[in-house]
Amino acid sequence: ETAPESFKEAVEDPRWRESMQAEIKALRNRGVWRVIQTPQGVRLIKSKYVYRIKKDWTGKVVKRKSRLVVQGFSQVEGVDYEETFAPVAKVTTFRLMLALSRVLKLKIHQLDVDSAFLYADLDEDVYMTPPPGMNIKSGYCLKLDKSLYGLKQAPRNWNKNIVDQITSMGFKQCVLDNCLFVKEEDDETYL
Repeated sequence: ETAPESFKEAVEDPRWRESMQAEIKALRNRGVWRVIQTPQGVRLIKSKYVYRIKKDWTGKVVKRKSRLVVQGFSQVEGVDYEETFAPVAKVTTFRLMLALSRVLKLKIHQLDVDSAFLYADLDEDVYMTPPPGMNIKSGYCLKLDKSLYGLKQAPRNWNKNIVDQITSMGFKQCVLDNCLFVKEEDDETYL
């Protein structure tokens, strides 16, 4: 089994229809957009679904994932967004953290934020055409409130969001690596 290449192909299969409906429901529940009357003179960015089949270690299909993404390649710098830079942890920082944890017998905890970009608020006004299969009245569009995947500024917005969350817990951002945070509390150091 292979993932569909297009909406037209996916909509023929009830399992993929269910997957797309689940994606739209999740995005609505997270407040990713609002349906509004299309403002005069705004550019609407198109969207599309990206389809993936998730398998377990035996190769058995465990999930059919439909992800709605914005076609951000049509965004114009200075019009639709200003800045896109988001830092990435330095490899040397990561290696040093592993070495220190081994020498000092520290515990390492790792986490993954599911659909991380969707937690970040959008600073700019971005308007999107409804995705294929979503019926809204003519003359209306979706105004994005969250950083949907595919937006050029989405990684930066997510970074701003996570930095705000981490610093609100008392951590300070390292000057030499913006992805390293340190907190000292009660003779304990947290990285």
